[in-house]
Amino acid sequence: MAAGSEQRLNDLTNALKDFVIAGRGLLQNVKNGCIEGCPQETGAKAIGSLFGLSAAAASFFTSLSVKKRSEAEQLWKNAYHHSEVRDQVEDLLQLEAKWDAFLEHLDIHLQTSDVLLSRSPQARSLAGEMALTDARSGE
Repeated sequence: MAAGSEQRLNDLTNALKDFVIAGRGLLQNVKNGCIEGCPQETGAKAIGSLFGLSAAAASFFTSLSVKKRSEAEQLWKNAYHHSEVRDQVEDLLQLEAKWDAFLEHLDIHLQTSDVLLSRSPQARSLAGEMALTDARSGE
Protein backbone atom coordinates (compact mmCIF):
# COMPACT_ATOMS: atom_id res chain seq x y z
CA MET A 1 0.00 0.00 0.00
CA ALA A 2 1.34 3.44 -0.90
CA ALA A 3 2.25 5.78 1.93
CA GLY A 4 -0.35 8.37 0.83
CA SER A 5 -3.23 5.91 0.71
CA GLU A 6 -2.15 4.38 4.01
CA GLN A 7 -2.19 7.86 5.57
CA ARG A 8 -5.70 8.53 4.17
CA LEU A 9 -6.84 5.20 5.58
CA ASN A 10 -5.40 6.11 9.00
CA ASP A 11 -7.01 9.56 8.81
CA LEU A 12 -10.39 8.02 7.99
CA THR A 13 -10.12 5.42 10.74
CA ASN A 14 -9.03 8.00 13.32
CA ALA A 15 -11.75 10.46 12.29
CA LEU A 16 -14.43 7.78 12.62
CA LYS A 17 -13.01 6.63 15.95
CA ASP A 18 -12.84 10.17 17.37
CA PHE A 19 -16.39 10.95 16.27
CA VAL A 20 -17.76 7.74 17.80
CA ILE A 21 -15.93 8.42 21.08
CA ALA A 22 -17.30 11.97 21.21
CA GLY A 23 -20.83 10.82 20.35
CA ARG A 24 -20.77 8.10 23.00
CA GLY A 25 -19.51 10.54 25.61
CA LEU A 26 -22.23 13.06 24.81
CA LEU A 27 -24.91 10.38 24.87
CA GLN A 28 -23.66 9.03 28.20
CA ASN A 29 -23.62 12.52 29.70
CA VAL A 30 -27.16 13.26 28.63
CA LYS A 31 -28.37 9.84 29.82
CA ASN A 32 -26.77 10.49 33.21
CA GLY A 33 -28.61 13.81 33.28
CA CYS A 34 -31.87 12.01 32.55
CA ILE A 35 -31.51 9.92 35.66
CA GLU A 36 -30.99 13.01 37.79
CA GLY A 37 -33.44 15.52 36.28
CA CYS A 38 -37.08 15.97 35.39
CA PRO A 39 -38.17 15.36 31.78
CA GLN A 40 -38.20 19.05 30.83
CA GLU A 41 -34.67 19.58 32.15
CA THR A 42 -33.59 16.39 30.43
CA GLY A 43 -35.03 17.64 27.16
CA ALA A 44 -33.07 20.85 27.43
CA LYS A 45 -29.87 18.92 28.22
CA ALA A 46 -30.48 16.55 25.30
CA ILE A 47 -30.99 19.43 22.91
CA GLY A 48 -27.88 21.11 24.28
CA SER A 49 -25.89 17.93 23.77
CA LEU A 50 -26.97 17.88 20.14
CA PHE A 51 -24.99 21.09 19.69
CA GLY A 52 -21.93 19.21 20.95
CA LEU A 53 -22.72 16.39 18.56
CA SER A 54 -23.01 18.91 15.73
CA ALA A 55 -19.60 20.32 16.62
CA ALA A 56 -18.13 16.80 16.67
CA ALA A 57 -19.69 16.10 13.26
CA ALA A 58 -18.25 19.34 11.88
CA SER A 59 -14.83 18.35 13.16
CA PHE A 60 -15.28 14.89 11.63
CA PHE A 61 -16.19 16.34 8.23
CA THR A 62 -13.34 18.84 8.38
CA SER A 63 -10.80 16.15 9.20
CA LEU A 64 -11.95 14.21 6.13
CA SER A 65 -12.07 17.35 3.95
CA VAL A 66 -15.74 16.78 3.10
CA LYS A 67 -18.85 18.90 3.57
CA LYS A 68 -21.67 16.35 3.45
CA ARG A 69 -22.42 13.02 5.04
CA SER A 70 -22.79 11.49 1.58
CA GLU A 71 -19.20 12.49 0.79
CA ALA A 72 -17.96 10.91 4.03
CA GLU A 73 -19.99 7.78 3.25
CA GLN A 74 -18.34 7.57 -0.15
CA LEU A 75 -14.92 7.67 1.51
CA TRP A 76 -15.69 4.84 3.88
CA LYS A 77 -17.46 2.81 1.18
CA ASN A 78 -14.24 2.94 -0.82
CA ALA A 79 -12.24 1.74 2.20
CA TYR A 80 -14.84 -0.62 3.69
CA HIS A 81 -12.82 -3.69 2.71
CA HIS A 82 -10.30 -2.73 5.43
CA SER A 83 -11.34 -4.27 8.73
CA GLU A 84 -10.36 -1.17 10.75
CA VAL A 85 -12.68 1.05 8.69
CA ARG A 86 -15.46 -1.54 8.71
CA ASP A 87 -15.29 -1.83 12.51
CA GLN A 88 -15.43 1.93 12.98
CA VAL A 89 -18.34 2.32 10.53
CA GLU A 90 -20.25 -0.40 12.38
CA ASP A 91 -19.58 1.45 15.66
CA LEU A 92 -20.82 4.67 14.07
CA LEU A 93 -24.03 3.03 12.84
CA GLN A 94 -24.63 1.50 16.29
CA LEU A 95 -24.10 4.92 17.88
CA GLU A 96 -26.57 6.45 15.43
CA ALA A 97 -29.17 3.82 16.39
CA LYS A 98 -28.57 4.48 20.11
CA TRP A 99 -29.04 8.23 19.64
CA ASP A 100 -32.23 7.62 17.65
CA ALA A 101 -33.62 5.32 20.34
CA PHE A 102 -32.73 7.77 23.10
CA LEU A 103 -34.34 10.72 21.32
CA GLU A 104 -37.50 8.70 20.58
CA HIS A 105 -37.66 7.72 24.27
CA LEU A 106 -37.18 11.35 25.28
CA ASP A 107 -39.87 12.49 22.85
CA ILE A 108 -42.36 10.07 24.40
CA HIS A 109 -41.60 11.36 27.90
CA LEU A 110 -41.86 15.00 26.85
CA GLN A 111 -45.36 14.50 25.45
CA THR A 112 -46.71 15.43 28.88
CA SER A 113 -46.12 19.06 27.98
CA ASP A 114 -48.91 18.76 25.39
CA VAL A 115 -51.39 18.09 28.21
CA LEU A 116 -50.13 21.06 30.19
CA LEU A 117 -50.50 23.37 27.21
CA SER A 118 -54.03 22.17 26.46
CA ARG A 119 -55.12 23.17 29.99
CA SER A 120 -54.07 26.78 29.44
CA PRO A 121 -56.77 29.21 28.34
CA GLN A 122 -56.59 29.99 24.65
CA ALA A 123 -56.56 33.57 23.45
CA ARG A 124 -59.77 34.42 21.60
CA SER A 125 -58.41 37.58 20.01
CA LEU A 126 -55.42 39.90 20.00
CA ALA A 127 -55.52 43.51 21.07
CA GLY A 128 -55.74 45.90 18.11
CA GLU A 129 -52.80 48.01 19.31
CA MET A 130 -50.42 45.06 19.55
CA ALA A 131 -47.22 45.72 17.61
CA LEU A 132 -46.01 42.81 15.51
CA THR A 133 -42.45 42.37 14.32
CA ASP A 134 -41.47 40.76 11.04
CA ALA A 135 -39.04 37.98 11.98
CA ARG A 136 -37.04 38.36 8.77
CA SER A 137 -36.64 42.11 8.57
CA GLY A 138 -36.95 42.97 12.25
CA GLU A 139 -39.44 45.76 11.45
